[in-house]
Amino acid sequence: MLMKTPPKLVIFDCDGVLVDSEPIVDAVNVEMIREQGGGPETEALVASFAGGFMADILVRIEDFLGAPLPEGFESELRRRGYDRLAREVQAIDGVHDLLDRLDGAGIPYCVGSNGPQIKMRTTLTATALYDRMAGRIFSAYDSDHPPHRPKPHPDLYLRAAAAMGVAPAECLVIDDTPTGASAGVAAGMKTIGFALQTDARALEAVGAIPIAGMADIAAAIGL
Repeated sequence: MLMKTPPKLVIFDCDGVLVDSEPIVDAVNVEMIREQGGGPETEALVASFAGGFMADILVRIEDFLGAPLPEGFESELRRRGYDRLAREVQAIDGVHDLLDRLDGAGIPYCVGSNGPQIKMRTTLTATALYDRMAGRIFSAYDSDHPPHRPKPHPDLYLRAAAAMGVAPAECLVIDDTPTGASAGVAAGMKTIGFALQTDARALEAVGAIPIAGMADIAAAIGL
């Protein structure tokens, strides 16, 4: 087991951990950047966005293009992305079974994401996960908790733990990006780097324990 006793709270990242959304979002990003004149390096740029915050991503796109983005770019990017996610996104293999095991063991769980609430509602609803998470979904955009310090800052995970009434040392974070895993480690939480689509070495480098499958995570928790 990763902890001497089972965690008292499991905090899931959303994109890439609960839902397989990142390839869909990446495709929309590539499409729209190319419409603005992005060249062959566009795919490599977009691949580096994983776990990032939209405001930072937009600045990086402008730097890449060497020009300001047109008015309405962000809203159109979100519109296209949410539309495709609602139609195409799937749950990560094994996640429903892991949640069933957590429920059976009486271990609570929640979600903490750099993405906005509307995005999580879209993806979690499409994958039959929203009702399992409703009321326990925390976003770096939540307006009642300024300032908005997204991952890799630990604020979001600490806020989720506080809202759920669990001490950080008794929490387990599951995140698939070095950015998010860094936040879990900085929060003083045991952190699994979900390595299904991420280089395990990059996750291990920030202090996370890389695990590539939901069944293996269940075993590591002792379920």
